[in-house]
Amino acid sequence: MFQGPAADLDAYAKKVQRMVKEEKGVFGELPTFDFARYTFIANYLPQATSDGMEHRNSTSLTSPRSLRPEEGTRNLGTAAHEFFHAWNVERLRPRDLEPFDFQRANMSDALWLAEGFTQYYGRLALRRAQPD
Repeated sequence: MFQGPAADLDAYAKKVQRMVKEEKGVFGELPTFDFARYTFIANYLPQATSDGMEHRNSTSLTSPRSLRPEEGTRNLGTAAHEFFHAWNVERLRPRDLEPFDFQRANMSDALWLAEGFTQYYGRLALRRAQPD
């Protein structure tokens, strides 16, 4: 349950929506999500550790920062980065990451490129999503 002014949650959700629209514009369309849905699972709690992990149809976000405008910007940056992975790495992935082997780590020398593009475009989408 969200604890804080409802206006902070509403403002954050609108920023996420604008960011999603900007990232969609990079590729021209959204990926085909299973069940036609993408879910942001956000746990912004004082005891949380900052982290983000993309999955094919969702993103898990954790942070001890609140959604107050002065703190929520870093939360938004993580959301933008992880959502960009819906294309870059989840659908466009380095060849040496497959086939998946759940018994050992799949080492890849190409993740620097995948992460670099994601970092660049996540920040660019946030900049472009700012209201005029």
